[in-house]
Amino acid sequence: MDSLSKLTFKQSGGDTFIKFEDGKALKLRVYTTNPMISLDSYGNTKYSFAVWDYESGKAKLLSKGSSIAKPISELHTDEDYGSDITKQDIKITPSGDGMERRYTINVLPKPQNLTTEAQEEMKELDSKLEKIFPNGIRADSYIKGSPIPAPDEVADVDYDAVNLNDLPDGF
Repeated sequence: MDSLSKLTFKQSGGDTFIKFEDGKALKLRVYTTNPMISLDSYGNTKYSFAVWDYESGKAKLLSKGSSIAKPISELHTDEDYGSDITKQDIKITPSGDGMERRYTINVLPKPQNLTTEAQEEMKELDSKLEKIFPNGIRADSYIKGSPIPAPDEVADVDYDAVNLNDLPDGF
């Protein structure tokens, strides 16, 4: 038997990161107000937030570019929405695929009350961002002038393979 026949593949973690499908809106609550900023293997800037995904009833990672991060930042500072994104529910609706994908972000008029357990789950996930994105930096460090590591220094994150259950205790 040859090597290819014996090769085994790691089972994907699959549900740790938010994944969008064309036209399917997701209702989320953003927890992270100091997102992790990192570069993917193509040099694209990614902003990563711990969020509550109402559909799955789980804390997940929202790791996308400025087309999502900028509106979240704007909503977070908008006095008409209470100047605190962590107290608002948002609906993100994608349209298109690949490089043509666009996102519409709306604040929902009446935020749901999250359980203490849901809040703790998001807090724990937020505290693990440095471990999940070891070559990233938090937004506060970036604002103070720290550079984002160059793409050749970045270990590519296999988003589908990250499974928080596989991380050792103590993260």
